[in-house]
Amino acid sequence: MYYNTSILLLNKAKTVIKMVDKLASRNVSEYVYDSIRMDILTLVFLPEMKLSEQAIALELNASKTPIREAMIKLSYEKLVDIYPQRGTFVSKIDFERVSESYFCRVVLEDKVMRLAINNMSDVFIKKCEDILEKHQNISDNEYKEHFYYDELFHRTIFESVGKMNTWTMLDTFGTDYKRIRFLALVDYQKMKDVVSEHRNILDAIINHDEVLVQCTIKKHLQKIHSEINKILENHGEYFKNTDIDKSLVFDKNIFK
Repeated sequence: MYYNTSILLLNKAKTVIKMVDKLASRNVSEYVYDSIRMDILTLVFLPEMKLSEQAIALELNASKTPIREAMIKLSYEKLVDIYPQRGTFVSKIDFERVSESYFCRVVLEDKVMRLAINNMSDVFIKKCEDILEKHQNISDNEYKEHFYYDELFHRTIFESVGKMNTWTMLDTFGTDYKRIRFLALVDYQKMKDVVSEHRNILDAIINHDEVLVQCTIKKHLQKIHSEINKILENHGEYFKNTDIDKSLVFDKNIFK
């Protein structure tokens, strides 16, 4: 089963393009890559969907060369599968990859948050405050904007302690985990809860409260434990390798 982007793009909302403008430089190749990637992460392009170079080129007003380059990069991130003579398809969400990326996210984010307690400057505190203010004002149904500001908040904390290479590694390796997080955002409609949790994380950092930082980030990242069964029930066709033990994918012992 697959869906064709030629039809989908005719009715595609412009929200994703607006977000990509915030992420990408004006380099055409980066813009094209960021745009397609964001569409996959936010499930504008669904798993098993066949991607049409011609339709994407028309939508982004770009030639096929940067699109082909983007597809190669996305294949390295396991977001697309390229089959000679058949085409390029959005990959399914792989539970085995989710397990490892979740482990990396939990372990590294806990350490980065603790580093931020003594190293986040006033400049970065102001950046995080601005992100929270903008995030707070987004309508509940603007899922892609919520996803963008959720990502930006965490990215900014990594940047504040000089760990952007670490963030890039997590960002590249954690694509399947990101797609699950977006599904959780849509299914559970808890956008304001995310903003509130980010507020608590920042307050704990500002107050140099290491215990509270650890408790808050643990609560923030553990939500997926209670959400995954509903996500699988609603979107099981998007996944592969779902026969593995879910308790191992989202292992609560990571937090000990």
